[in-house]
Amino acid sequence: CSLCDKVVHLKCAKLTPTDQQALNKCFTYNPWTCWGCTRSLFPFTSESQNLSGIQRPASETTCHVCNKIGNSNKMEVCWICERSIHPRCFIATLGCRPCHKNTFPGNILDTYNSPHRYNNATFNPYSTDSPIAYVGEHEIEGDIISNHWGVAAGVLNSCQYILSHKLKGTDQHQFQVYSANIRSLSRNLEKNRDGIDFFQKFDTLSFNENNCIPANLHFRGSKLELEGFHPPLIQNPARRNGKVGGLVMYIREKLCEATSIRIRNDLSENSDPAHGEFQVVEIQREQEKNILICNYYRSPSTNTSLFIHKLEGLLVKLNRHKKKIILLMGDSNINLLEYGI
Repeated sequence: CSLCDKVVHLKCAKLTPTDQQALNKCFTYNPWTCWGCTRSLFPFTSESQNLSGIQRPASETTCHVCNKIGNSNKMEVCWICERSIHPRCFIATLGCRPCHKNTFPGNILDTYNSPHRYNNATFNPYSTDSPIAYVGEHEIEGDIISNHWGVAAGVLNSCQYILSHKLKGTDQHQFQVYSANIRSLSRNLEKNRDGIDFFQKFDTLSFNENNCIPANLHFRGSKLELEGFHPPLIQNPARRNGKVGGLVMYIREKLCEATSIRIRNDLSENSDPAHGEFQVVEIQREQEKNILICNYYRSPSTNTSLFIHKLEGLLVKLNRHKKKIILLMGDSNINLLEYGI
């Protein structure tokens, strides 16, 4: 222990051999503390009390969070209070829910993504009403936040996140799009066909990194079609070997006729992988606004600045089409946290 200098067995410290290897690598800048020192740092107690007085079988344990009985073999142990809890009452490295609440009284538990329950909370860094937004130091005045970030905050607050199986099909007053990194269209085609009932809930499907040139496939790309959609609009990868890149778009047959679909070569780009790949398709409609859909991809091995410069140029061109509905989606492989966003 880095505080009391005591030596403990791995088993007594509830550490696995993998944990020991990790500690050996990072101990110099992330010292480890034993349970006794940890309890002295946090306002918790490890004493367990059986208030009911009922003796349970060895295979049954009462969760101290929800007070319900569960299988002891499937229980988790909070690293702070050392009590048994259900996996659904556990918040990963933050401990159990009561311990987390005592440690971070200003936070909302449901904002943390737990694999055992559905999380529908939205993190909005632009909203001053969100408790999470107050973590860390603030150098921007409140008036500037309300004036410049008000629009962005409104958009994020209006977002709704739902489970895929609860998603309903589109109607004439809605336009639903789907975007994903498919990592090889030809290899995952059968998987897409198996999920055709889900895909038919959307008007358009945009896949990036298809990793194939249809002309080089043994079936010449004739088997890449999906039921209920027009033949795919495929843009070859910028690399000549057909790997790492490529864009494809499917448009639902009920949305429009094939003659109403126009590939905007003047806005698309796939000549240089260093600048990213852009595929722009326009859907022409008679009594409603036309729709411009931009599907893009940037390889993580390329220069981020070059991609952003090309994206800015595309946005300037799209400004001429501001009377149309414009949708941008894709995979930029950019970690926004590294840019202070």
